[in-house]
Amino acid sequence: MKTTIKTLCLLFIFSFFLSSCGKKTAPAPSPTPTPRAFTLENQDIPYVKLTPSLDGHWLYLEFKNLSKNFSKIDYELIYSAIDNGNEIEKGLAGTIEQSELNSSVKKDLLLGTQSCTNGCKYKYDSGVVGGVITLTIANKSSQVATVEYPFVLQTGSKIKQSGISYNLDNLIIKANTSGNDSYLLIKNPQSYSIFSSSNQNSKWTDISPKSVTKSTESFLGDYQFE
Repeated sequence: MKTTIKTLCLLFIFSFFLSSCGKKTAPAPSPTPTPRAFTLENQDIPYVKLTPSLDGHWLYLEFKNLSKNFSKIDYELIYSAIDNGNEIEKGLAGTIEQSELNSSVKKDLLLGTQSCTNGCKYKYDSGVVGGVITLTIANKSSQVATVEYPFVLQTGSKIKQSGISYNLDNLIIKANTSGNDSYLLIKNPQSYSIFSSSNQNSKWTDISPKSVTKSTESFLGDYQFE
């Protein structure tokens, strides 16, 4: 009897030892390396053209001055909207791959949501008056740089009453606009730029502060700042 118990104990210890030897600890996941940052030279910072649709529900994103050293651009659009009387933050994002950078880039950005399960249906956001678009640019050395472009969205009738303004810089541009065309003021690295849903070319009447200047009378286009 004692021999049997001793044999069973030995078998149990032996089996436990084998099962312990068979266990393997999973290797810890390797952390994703953080991309190194690089500084964009002034001549390499992209110029952003952001044109609103007539009803202001879409923004059409285009670029000028894209360096051949860029390998990818991630864009993120953040804006404020009104939902049931409350101001909420909305956003969308996307990526422009290197193959697209070699051609004319144009992205249609919807200020709202869409459902295309059975034909596309859209729900547009209301009360959108501005936001910021952020570009995260990767170069061919796997380094990244980030540039922000704040913008203001306004109708022609409101601009005629009180102008279009960018409060953070105390900028106000007044013009004799007409109708309900949509206008967008965006701060590019070297200028303030105004784009419109139509080719109606109004004239600006006043610019404040005086350090902001424009070489032509056209309301649309680039305004230089010191």
